[in-house]
Amino acid sequence: MLISPPLLQDIPGLACAFTQRQGGISQGPFASLNLKFPVNDQDEPNGDTHVWHNRQQVCQQLGLSAERLVACQQVHGNLVYHVTSVDAGRGARQHAQGIPETDGLFTREVDIPLLIMVADCYPVVLVDPVQRVVAAVHSGWRGTEQKIAVRALNQMMQQYQTQAPDVRCVIGTGIDFHSFEVGAEVVEAFQGQIDLSNPERMKAIGPKYRLNLPGILQDQLIAAGILSTHIEVLGGDTLTDENYFSYRRQQGITGRQGVIVGWQA
Repeated sequence: MLISPPLLQDIPGLACAFTQRQGGISQGPFASLNLKFPVNDQDEPNGDTHVWHNRQQVCQQLGLSAERLVACQQVHGNLVYHVTSVDAGRGARQHAQGIPETDGLFTREVDIPLLIMVADCYPVVLVDPVQRVVAAVHSGWRGTEQKIAVRALNQMMQQYQTQAPDVRCVIGTGIDFHSFEVGAEVVEAFQGQIDLSNPERMKAIGPKYRLNLPGILQDQLIAAGILSTHIEVLGGDTLTDENYFSYRRQQGITGRQGVIVGWQA
């Protein structure tokens, strides 16, 4: 199933969909719309064939070329890569061909879809409808702490003169506030970034803590100049909703949903 965010639907030529786990051909714990190619023995058998089929299917529905899709080798970092025409197809058919050591992509090229994959982390899309620039980032707690979404916005501004108030942002579905339990070391990583006494951003639950990643992402983006009315949060919870892959729920043996965004030719 594909989710088309209402905030982006009136932008001419833009194609964007956040995926759930149904509607593909992957099997077992990876059933069925798995977007992640195998990288180790625990990943999907026949995954190269199944995942390529799934990616083609999503791109076809969006009117985008799967052959020209660009993906990155996500590592929970904060590097954002500028995708140009020479990058078309990097990571489309094989993980090893994706942009290395990278968790975000941005481009103004036509018909070069950008793919970000998640299974509890947050997929975030930034769209500048004035300069015709799109970005997609992978933001788990490490990426959020490193402000990868703001980093993508800054690179759009530097490269293409994007103005923050023009940008529209959609934060996809990830592990929800009421489910995301972390240790003290994670909370400490956000020391100085967030008000740890604010119960809407962090709560102590016995020896653990709950952290509101989508709320923190919104705070970061608003502070960077994006209007609150230009931010949409899809909501939901990957941990408790079996319509999504969840790394925590499935103890690492799972596929990936994600977001594909690009300008149609």
